[in-house]
Amino acid sequence: MSTAVQAALDGKMEKLRPELRTHYETVTLYLGAAPTRAELTARAHERTAYVSRWATRLLKEVDDGRPLPRSYPYPIQVWQLGGRQLWIALGGEVVVDYALRFKDRYGTDSWVSAYANDVMAYIPSLRVLNEGGYEGNTSMMVYGMPAERWGNSIEQTIAAGVDRGVRKVGAGK
Repeated sequence: MSTAVQAALDGKMEKLRPELRTHYETVTLYLGAAPTRAELTARAHERTAYVSRWATRLLKEVDDGRPLPRSYPYPIQVWQLGGRQLWIALGGEVVVDYALRFKDRYGTDSWVSAYANDVMAYIPSLRVLNEGGYEGNTSMMVYGMPAERWGNSIEQTIAAGVDRGVRKVGAGK
């Protein structure tokens, strides 16, 4: 990595105007189906520690009369630096599909970063969600989320929020 940094420093630098435009919003990401009491009871007895802890905690919430949340407020931040550089900051541990999607849509010089403003779970694209596996399904248990997966609208909801942010800061290709 230090070689890449040095190569960038040795290359031609472009000055950016001292200008910063920002947009921040939260969008509502919907969770997949809530686990039933029977599913939670069965999972509470599983040998995998994080699964049984997750189910036991959710059973306690249900027993205490607290409804399980069905959505999550997801942070999206868009910056335009110097009238040119676009920076998209997404919450959670996003999969690479988002960077590829937004670089294709807004230009390859766009920066897409994750773990920004909140880390609530893996954030799969619809492709990864449909493929399943740990990141598409079940990882939400590790993060303590009250579902095993996100709803199918996750990618479209995030993309729409990013589109609004890019329009607000006047950036893009």
